[in-house]
Amino acid sequence: MMTKKIRVENLSVGQFVNEAYNADGKLLLSQFTVSDQEDIERLEELGARFCHVRDSTQNNDNDHSSAEAPPEDNLTPDEIIDNQIDDLSSLVEKTETTYQKTLEQTESLFESIHSGDAPPEELHQLEPFVDKFMEFMDESPSSISVLTQIERHDKTTFDHSINVAILSLVYANYAGFERDEIFELGFGALLHDIGKTEISREIIQKPDDLSEQEWNVIQRHPEKGKTILEEGNFDETIVRIAHEHHEKPDRSGYPKGTSEISKYARIVSIIDAYEALTADRPYRKPMNPLKAYQILKNEFYGHEKTRPILQSLIHCMGLFPVGCVVKLTNGDLAVVKENHPSNLKAPLVKIVNIPEHGRVQDPYEVDLDHIQNQKQFVNGRVYDESIEVKTVLNFSKIPELRKAVPDLIQPVR
Repeated sequence: MMTKKIRVENLSVGQFVNEAYNADGKLLLSQFTVSDQEDIERLEELGARFCHVRDSTQNNDNDHSSAEAPPEDNLTPDEIIDNQIDDLSSLVEKTETTYQKTLEQTESLFESIHSGDAPPEELHQLEPFVDKFMEFMDESPSSISVLTQIERHDKTTFDHSINVAILSLVYANYAGFERDEIFELGFGALLHDIGKTEISREIIQKPDDLSEQEWNVIQRHPEKGKTILEEGNFDETIVRIAHEHHEKPDRSGYPKGTSEISKYARIVSIIDAYEALTADRPYRKPMNPLKAYQILKNEFYGHEKTRPILQSLIHCMGLFPVGCVVKLTNGDLAVVKENHPSNLKAPLVKIVNIPEHGRVQDPYEVDLDHIQNQKQFVNGRVYDESIEVKTVLNFSKIPELRKAVPDLIQPVR
């Protein structure tokens, strides 16, 4: 019998709940029918966050045994994801696994469309992955934003699409968008570069400068993306993101050279540029976020419609994004765990390395905002108003931290 994982607040009277569990994955209750709204309220009081449900009409009152799981070939994409992550103990493991499954599915679908083996409609299979990232974001926005900060040895061109989607979800959540708007922006961001499936891999993955002819080919991908998504009967919002995400407020963009584009396309255009600047690329190393913001400011800050988007992005991501590694003025290395919107220059960090002793066995927190008013004495070291972020480091300089970062920023429950 088919089951589906949903949040408790989305339960309906009459649904049969196979299992209800809290945010840490602990089973709280099992095998019952939601008889009234009070049942839902009691679940929330118990701390239940998610449930596996099936329709009560499919339930035999004399047999409350769990249904045997169907073969994976018969599962929907969201059920396949749940099968992969249900047994994982931490939010970090779940987000990392979901990122990898999203990467695999995105690459598979994009390649199938590139080769003509799949129609554009099959891109709808990626929708559950966006839903899943939204679930994780509800628990901890940093749990998904940090995924875009982690360098991967097997980085592919498809990471960019996923990272832009994740950053768009985090931005929309911060900006107070409605749930359906957050999803639409995130899904459109995931598909924004679908037109590149119509361009040869030699050009897309070329590590050297493009020739004028090759650049002209690249500039056709928004039009090609529009065609693909229209053929797949996607909503106009999704189509316009793909078609307009390279337009510029000064009309220097392409394919039309216009500044009159949709709100969502305008948001994705800025996030797309931010991710491209700060991510590792075959032709250059990732840029320091502060330098990237300066470039974005020069391009977008002087225009009425893009200025508030850039301002919100900076406050959302911080001057030092969660998960990045920074060097403090006292020589300590630290991982950014949380940003203070009221003081973006002074994040909450976790100290991982000190000059005198090297790697810290038990990393500890220092709030750079708090120490401006009150000194902190930890591990024989004094942290006061003189300590601030000096620079952001690339993971290439500290590869041993690459895998440790997600656990270091994991929220305490």
